[in-house]
Amino acid sequence: MRSSIYIIIIFILFSIISCESERATVKKTTQRTEPITQETKNDEGIKAVESVIKTPETSWSMFMGDISYLGRSPDRKLKPPLELLWKFKTGGAVISSPIVVDGTVYVGSEDHRLYALNSKEWGSKWEFYAGERIIASPTFSDGYIYFSSRNNKVYALNALTGEKKWEFQADGWINSPVVAYRQKIYLGCYDNKIYTLNAFSGRLESQTRVTIKIGNYDYVCSRGDFYPLDFQYQTKQWREMVPNSESFPARANNVVYIGARDNKIYGIDYGTRKIIWQYETGGWVDSSPAIADGILYIGSNDGYVYAFANTDSVIPKKDNANLREGVVTNNGSRVHSRLDNTSDIIAKVYEGEYLKIKSQSDSEWYQVILPNGKSGWISWLDFNPIKRLEDLQINDALVKEVRRLNIPQNADKPSWSPDGLTTIFFNNISMQGLYWRGGSIWLATGDIGAPKWVADGAFYNSRISWSSNGGIFAIENLNGKVREIWVAKSNGTGMRKIAEGEAPSVSPKGDRVAFIRRDKGVNTLLAYRLDNNTMVKLVEIPIKGNERYVAYGYIADLELPAWSPDGTMLALGLDGYHYADNNSKVGIISASGGLIREIGIRSERVGEVLWSPDGKYIAFVTLEHLGRRVSNLMDKKVHIASVDRTGRTEVFEHSESVTWSPKVNYVAFIEDNKDMGMKKKVWLLDMQTWRRSQLLASKEDIRKISWLSNGKIALSAVIASDPKSRIRGWMLSLKRV
Repeated sequence: MRSSIYIIIIFILFSIISCESERATVKKTTQRTEPITQETKNDEGIKAVESVIKTPETSWSMFMGDISYLGRSPDRKLKPPLELLWKFKTGGAVISSPIVVDGTVYVGSEDHRLYALNSKEWGSKWEFYAGERIIASPTFSDGYIYFSSRNNKVYALNALTGEKKWEFQADGWINSPVVAYRQKIYLGCYDNKIYTLNAFSGRLESQTRVTIKIGNYDYVCSRGDFYPLDFQYQTKQWREMVPNSESFPARANNVVYIGARDNKIYGIDYGTRKIIWQYETGGWVDSSPAIADGILYIGSNDGYVYAFANTDSVIPKKDNANLREGVVTNNGSRVHSRLDNTSDIIAKVYEGEYLKIKSQSDSEWYQVILPNGKSGWISWLDFNPIKRLEDLQINDALVKEVRRLNIPQNADKPSWSPDGLTTIFFNNISMQGLYWRGGSIWLATGDIGAPKWVADGAFYNSRISWSSNGGIFAIENLNGKVREIWVAKSNGTGMRKIAEGEAPSVSPKGDRVAFIRRDKGVNTLLAYRLDNNTMVKLVEIPIKGNERYVAYGYIADLELPAWSPDGTMLALGLDGYHYADNNSKVGIISASGGLIREIGIRSERVGEVLWSPDGKYIAFVTLEHLGRRVSNLMDKKVHIASVDRTGRTEVFEHSESVTWSPKVNYVAFIEDNKDMGMKKKVWLLDMQTWRRSQLLASKEDIRKISWLSNGKIALSAVIASDPKSRIRGWMLSLKRV
């Protein structure tokens, strides 16, 4: 019996010694900086070989440096003035804050990717596609990168290769960085939940609410924000010193660095509280700095990750100022070693990256110089040579000429006649509650010189409809509580009221005007003949759904019905409240009366319906509140669909204002830009190949595009930066379209 007890005691002592030996080994290896191979055990005791990168003191391995979130770097090299060392363009805004480990910068982007970048020069080591936006900082621990994305998932990746080890699905939004500490992963998510995961397996170990202790620090979770208790208080004093900051400060050598929403990064002297350095990016800087090995890293909403170093540490780059410049137009575009898309890929570049052009091949490949000085070849499908004019970045391969239009001060909502010779716009603009309102209509010819007054009224619908030859136009006016349809000649004379109703649309020959009447429980499409002043009912569309389902209940400016080119049919966007399932449709209606067919779309509203010149396709825009809640942002999509449903269909996200070329070869539309450097992009879609090319990008908010019968394209943009002008306009002549 006594011998058995001795055996048990010896076994326990041996186990303790073995555990202490294993802990000592782990403690010792965590001080190494070179990649090593370590044998570990998972929760089931199964052995596995893992690649591990150990963290040197000069790294910045998690958000704000360590679990204290004090943002203090031990670096002794970084001192203003700083100079740009490199900047790397991702495919979306960079709100995520970078971390730095052993010569690699890890950072997330709103393009759904986590990037591993070279720390000393431009270039990527690997990237991981997470399937949703990444807005929080990643975290490094024991050879792995841990981060969350907006699909409420947490990922663990091998830091060397980017290979996924595990993923964990939370049941709420994760608004803050995950925290790695002693082989545990902590995350806070919406509704104040705090998860503790096993770092090796990703298995949920425990779940609590509101508060948890990590090391010596009390962390608090509130609506998905998960930080040390006094963290927000520590940052307030520095945010108040710069304009409208959502960034958090990092400190090195008695200088505090912080980003701001005036697009700048600031360096503030810790003792004097004076700004001693600043750098302007192309977008808000909500990202927070990381400082390691004499370099400052930070992201911007313009899509770039920036690296800054002391002026004397930056090697001047070769001057290529005399070379033409181009821009990458597609995310993840490949740069090849030779003029051959099967040759080695030397780099991936992302939409919005500017590159110098070294040469051009006959097959429309461009030899470009990468930011690290290396050269390679990129296809014209992914790259545009550009020229700059005012706030436009123009595709030099497609655009022959750009002419600025002389739009009068305070003018708004211009509409061009099909031949481009006449422009109508509104003036005396006001807002009636939620709704835009024009008080007068003006008309101009040519480049909008010497405009003349046409009429006063209450114009809630700014859409102007023209006959194909530009001979007449129709408008809608509110007279008291009654909507009225008016028509006039192209010179503004002969204006007369023809009916009561909304959303007038002139037929191609100018002999009829289609319009809508709204009544309780039904909307009716009618057509008025201008030659004999008679009116016919074309179709009644009953309201079977919930009218309140449409944003704000009432729509003050209905979209116009669209005539087919031969005048035999109309296409009408039917918003979701017409149907029991609250999804929209496009109705194809005979000009003689009767509904021919419906094209169903999953959206709340339909607008800007246009026929192709050959009558085989229609283009239209759908509008829907994200998450189907009025409080959410309105999302827009451009659809191209065949009328008889036999042809190809395409959908383009975050796009609006579609227009057809006169000969049906192309469609042009506007896309919201993901990055803040450029607000809008205009794309051309080739209907033969279904490939699209970027026509231009703009810093201004382009709202309308019209392809005229003379082949030119008219653009108008809302100008937020100029208080004296409401809009700006341009006329484009194309080279080969």
